Amino acid sequence: MKDSNCINKYIDEIACVGKPPCLIDLCTMAQGIDACYWECKSEITCQTKNNPQPSSSSKQSSSGGSSSRQSG
Repeated sequence: MKDSNCINKYIDEIACVGKPPCLIDLCTMAQGIDACYWECKSEITCQTKNNPQPSSSSKQSSSGGSSSRQSG
């Protein structure tokens, strides 16, 4: 992840919730944002591992073979 995207996830969340009154509260909020981010990221990773997308080359080769049979 680029540094700007990393910083933006904190800024966006703080803008929605509101600026904490002290540094300790800001650190606590940042830890919560971080935990949510990594939990979501791990769920997405697990889902993509369990449901791999078929490659486009296999689709093209199978559809190309069936069209030549129909025309012949």
